[in-house]
Amino acid sequence: MHLELLHLVHFKNYLNAHVKFGPALNCILGSNGSGKTNLLDAIHYISFTKSALQSTDRLLLFEQKEYLHLQAKLRNEENEIIVKCGYQPGKPKVISWNEEKYEKLSAHIGKIPLVLIAPGDTDLIHGIHELRRKFFDRTISQFNLNYLETLIQYQHQLKQRNALLKQIFEGATYDQQLLQAYTPKLTELGQIIYQERAQFLSKFKPIFQEFYRQIVQKEELVDIFYESDLQDDSWASNFGNQIRQEIIAQKTLSGPHKDKFTFMLNGQDVKKFGSQGQQKSLLIALKLAQFEFLKQQKSMKPLLLLDDIFDKLDDQRIKHLLNLVKEDYFGQVFITDARAERTKILLNNLDLPFHEILVDNGEIKQIKDATD
Repeated sequence: MHLELLHLVHFKNYLNAHVKFGPALNCILGSNGSGKTNLLDAIHYISFTKSALQSTDRLLLFEQKEYLHLQAKLRNEENEIIVKCGYQPGKPKVISWNEEKYEKLSAHIGKIPLVLIAPGDTDLIHGIHELRRKFFDRTISQFNLNYLETLIQYQHQLKQRNALLKQIFEGATYDQQLLQAYTPKLTELGQIIYQERAQFLSKFKPIFQEFYRQIVQKEELVDIFYESDLQDDSWASNFGNQIRQEIIAQKTLSGPHKDKFTFMLNGQDVKKFGSQGQQKSLLIALKLAQFEFLKQQKSMKPLLLLDDIFDKLDDQRIKHLLNLVKEDYFGQVFITDARAERTKILLNNLDLPFHEILVDNGEIKQIKDATD
């Protein structure tokens, strides 16, 4: 599958723009703040129905505009696909696939598989456990819709239970029967989530480890250590035994929402003991493994978005990525760079043809193939 055309209306700093993409390597060039990353974020939006950078759609609106609209034309083998995304504050978001609107936005996830490599990926190592859970949840959700639906249901039940705990803490009558009513569903859904995560990791880790070996060319063992309350067989039967502590904390203290994923290098936490180079190699290996796993599961190559990698990665890791591009390992690739000449020289030296898109303050100034 590849993205041919994208129309943006009132999206971030784009008032109204049409962009045509090439089927292979696309270079989005322009000064910092011109809208390069915003263009990638629009591609992310048509895949996940939300921004990779902003927590709410309202923050995506151009200045004081009252709505945003994205329309993409994609091609999957011989089939043309039109995806439309619309948002207006106070109204339900609307997503359609070939003019057919989704009843549930979750049904769209995985239709356009996508992998993003961006400067913020360092948070996967240095940030809180929630970020790593979200990374793996997004990966699994792109090929397993049942998992996504289970996760949504679990989070809904968890939110309601936490709200009740907060009410009790603030003085509401403690209704033990009402609180216990959440236990059967939460434990049932929680066990499904745990089992799916564990099964996924058993298949994902060997791919991740092989990519790391290819990048560093050294005998270093990377691993992903998975910790969960549900590893204790008695978790379900003991769920709710911490009521006093949970009321004080105003939240549910055990379950898959507390799972921990830790990246390990030679048996040690890479966050604490890994060098900067080792951490960068681990992140690239992680994203390449995500790409390969999704490619296998979906029987298609995901879109690959590379945001500002030339400034954030060293020559060794950039060379590894671009060699994969040259070998046609990836499908459609989108690269952003603020230094246009650097990109052109680098790609020309590798004899890599590319489609060039120049962005200036939310406007598409020039679109051409490198051979034009």
